[in-house]
Amino acid sequence: MIDKKTHFEEIIKSGKLLNIELFNINDSYFEIENSDLWLIDGAIQLTFPSGIIQIGWSEDHDLFFTTHKDLKLSNGELTFKELTEGKISKIHNLRGKRVVDFELRWIPFEIWDDESDDFKETQTLMEMILEFDSKEKIQFATVNYDFNPDEDPVNFTFDLVTELLISLQEKIEIKLHTST
Repeated sequence: MIDKKTHFEEIIKSGKLLNIELFNINDSYFEIENSDLWLIDGAIQLTFPSGIIQIGWSEDHDLFFTTHKDLKLSNGELTFKELTEGKISKIHNLRGKRVVDFELRWIPFEIWDDESDDFKETQTLMEMILEFDSKEKIQFATVNYDFNPDEDPVNFTFDLVTELLISLQEKIEIKLHTST
């Protein structure tokens, strides 16, 4: 059986990005002025010729979870709304472009397995950076952050339960954890 990491790499390498969809739980999302950086409470779904990659909030796990299947965004108590308008919609311009380089950063965690009646280890993406044949780049990461005096987010750290960062063109530095 093929492992999750290899499977995702094969999906990305399978050809052009056929579709990119963004979903949000709330009516609004955080957009940084004068940049292409957004923070959403929801999910992204990337469709390639050989499959889907989705990073989205999972009510089953209470964290951002990565899958190669539809997370059934309309199930459960949360209602996801597709983001198709506004400045964030410019990421739809990546459709039809081929990924020429990518970085995937994984984190292990345990989930309950009903079949074995025990916990089993699985992995989910903390960060995905894609570079396209058009030289465009996009970064997705599950993050937490602080605010500076101008009320802009700063000091990003990886966090599977807070928000999903989307950055077009500029790679945002994200730390594994904050110092105490």
